[in-house]
Amino acid sequence: MQSTELRLDFTAEETGGRTGEVAATVYFPSNSEGLSNASVVFALPGAGYGRRYFDLQIPGHESYSQASYHVQRGSIFVAMECAGSGESRVSHEEDIDFAAIAVFHNLAVSRICRLLYEGGVDRSLPAIPSFRKIGLGQSLGGAVTLITQAEHRTFDAIGILGASALHSVLPQPEGKAANEDGEIDWVYAFHSDDTPRDIVEYDFSGGYPERKTIPPFGTDRIPVCTFDLLSGPGVLTGYAERVDVPIFIGLGDRDTCPNPQAEPSAYRKCHDVSLFIVPRMAHMHNFACTRERLWRRLDGWWRLICDRDGGV
Repeated sequence: MQSTELRLDFTAEETGGRTGEVAATVYFPSNSEGLSNASVVFALPGAGYGRRYFDLQIPGHESYSQASYHVQRGSIFVAMECAGSGESRVSHEEDIDFAAIAVFHNLAVSRICRLLYEGGVDRSLPAIPSFRKIGLGQSLGGAVTLITQAEHRTFDAIGILGASALHSVLPQPEGKAANEDGEIDWVYAFHSDDTPRDIVEYDFSGGYPERKTIPPFGTDRIPVCTFDLLSGPGVLTGYAERVDVPIFIGLGDRDTCPNPQAEPSAYRKCHDVSLFIVPRMAHMHNFACTRERLWRRLDGWWRLICDRDGGV
């Protein structure tokens, strides 16, 4: 697998009022043969995590890179950070909302697509004349992916991971009300019981959501609108009702969807909705011991929908 870093600058004229820079890492196969009809996955992480969440390199552990998993199977994987998060900078961050974040995400995806068409991403990656665009997002990234699709029709299909289109609620231990005022058990919400303890410590030793020390896959920059997702039911429902491309809903069995089986009902215009609930997986999927079950299902899903009659 090879990778290259991109920094995409946008003017206020392009975005409708804000300047900004979007950071992305493009992962692609070392052998470029067969990429002329590839799937290109544009992935956004959750709040408090940067784009390296999709390429986890954890001391003493192997096979935690989702990007590597998909690239080995022939996809191009673009890990990104939404405006106001990680290394993606934007003017007037103090009042940025989801609509503005979606504008930046759509522009960034469109520019990367143009670079891929023209062969301008990296000298080791030739021009790709045709490909399918898959939007993928986890938690906050799932919300941004959904909103971007509803507002801009950016992708051919989208995967929404760990985000509810109906009502996002943080899972908490039995007897403790989710989203209640006071201390939140982030470890319970984010990590399954069989996640190696040193991995949990590596993630949380510097705190969360305010990280005093930041792991390589983390960030201390979270868009101010993020916690609106936990403000009550219906935050994303209106967006979901407008989406008509194939949807993959991926959840852990300890996640932010109180009624996961009801999630497909939010996508009223979509005729192709897949739901997969992964056992022994909490909200931060890529740390789970069962993570490859999700990756394998995702890889099969976009291969299936993109192979139908030559496209989605």
